[in-house]
Amino acid sequence: MDLERTLPRFADALADGAMLALLDGDAPVDPPWERAETAFMIDFLAAHEGRPRGWWRTMRERLAEPLLVHPAFEPLGHRITAPVAFSQSIADYLGCQHSRATWSEDHLGEKASQEFDSAMIAILNRYARDGMLTFNVQTRIEWGLVRS
Repeated sequence: MDLERTLPRFADALADGAMLALLDGDAPVDPPWERAETAFMIDFLAAHEGRPRGWWRTMRERLAEPLLVHPAFEPLGHRITAPVAFSQSIADYLGCQHSRATWSEDHLGEKASQEFDSAMIAILNRYARDGMLTFNVQTRIEWGLVRS
């Protein structure tokens, strides 16, 4: 998100004294496959896009960090939800991954998307029961004021 464009728009759209709420947290927190998945994803992006290896953060790490650090945003509070158990098929899990810009077929292309899916299925099959993955999710909720 281009914060120099979006934050002034939020400031204009919000009523006086209204707060902006931000949420992050639709990925598994500490799933048993995290190490293998993370290593694969980092290697995949390094090979396909030349990304450096040090930028990746796990969901647990993301939950601990502020969602928005910007001079136009004054954070007033945050909460992290309790863990909630969630079950999802491997196909739906991959569909969720492909809904993200980094892993979308439009971004990766058909061949790289197929390569991604094949490798992820091999990783995730080891942790699935009857084709289903079970993991915990948590969400970080942050709120504050947007200055004009």
